[in-house]
Amino acid sequence: MTPEIQKLEDSIRKVHRVAFTPKFKDSFQTKLSKSAFIAIALKAIEKIGWEVVYYDDSNIEAKRKNDWDTWTEGIAMHYDFGKVNIQSTSLGNEMWDFGRNSKRVRLFQLVLHSLESELSEEEIKGFESEQKKADEWDDYVIPESLPAPSPRMKPNIYIPLICTIVISLIIGYILAFSISNGFYIIGLFDVGVGFIIGFILSQTLKLGNYTDFKKLRPILIASVILSFISCQIFIYQLYISKNPSVEIDFITFIKLRLEAGLTIKSLNTGWIGLVISWGLLLFFGYYIGLLKLVSGIIKHQLNRIPPEVLDFAVYLFINEKSEDQVKTELSKFGWSNNEDQNYVMEAVGAIGDAQEMRRS
Repeated sequence: MTPEIQKLEDSIRKVHRVAFTPKFKDSFQTKLSKSAFIAIALKAIEKIGWEVVYYDDSNIEAKRKNDWDTWTEGIAMHYDFGKVNIQSTSLGNEMWDFGRNSKRVRLFQLVLHSLESELSEEEIKGFESEQKKADEWDDYVIPESLPAPSPRMKPNIYIPLICTIVISLIIGYILAFSISNGFYIIGLFDVGVGFIIGFILSQTLKLGNYTDFKKLRPILIASVILSFISCQIFIYQLYISKNPSVEIDFITFIKLRLEAGLTIKSLNTGWIGLVISWGLLLFFGYYIGLLKLVSGIIKHQLNRIPPEVLDFAVYLFINEKSEDQVKTELSKFGWSNNEDQNYVMEAVGAIGDAQEMRRS
């Protein structure tokens, strides 16, 4: 953001919002046509310094980052016959936005109106034409040749499966040791479990060249559950090792733990608190792990295809070629193997998946 834009934002009066997810809505009129609005709005967003995560012929979605490279607000706008509906939504966990959402909405309006008034009709048409060319890839030059497919191992699900089982057992022991010694931070450790399992799964799927989400997801679920169950077993084993004279089976031990409940500092939350803590481990472990898994699948699907090949396939789809026609064109450039062609199709789909992740 330039000093000029920052000064303009500082001059905007805040309108505070308090809610579970604070947001601020507004609408305004513009003389721009629909296609011209999209082109000029994208220029306004670029000038402000936000990141565009999605746009089509009448909608734009952008996100703002703070100095710590964290998303703070999501801004969505919709053009409807000269009327622009715009909304800024907080992306953090705060319940009070301190007026930040209203500032984002007002700032966009001011910058857009400024560009609309400063630019001549010819300049606006020029930006509109440039945007149309970019969207339709008019400047793309069909290559004379494409990089040859790289040799790839056959997809192997056992590599991510075995690795995540091993890491789940290790995590279970670490959690058990931490809990047994009174060093456990609820929430932080739970998120850590999901991050580690998701990271290991996302890395090992590359080694196995395996990207079938429908089969990798059950592995993630099983790994989180295994971490939880092994944690309880290791807690039991650590207790028995410290108290060898005590004769107690595992089921009875779990019942006694439930009766004792969970104590946070001096507050005993009872069995409800303990069950909730277990639920948090399973929930955060799965949710964070799922994000890492999906991200890993998308990255691998994109990275195993040369950019030149991917660009060529996208260009063909933009020009309304069918999947069979795209595969036929790819075969002319040496991509005739059915498996290699399917990798290209997965990579094209991964572009949309990556966009959806950025939007969510």
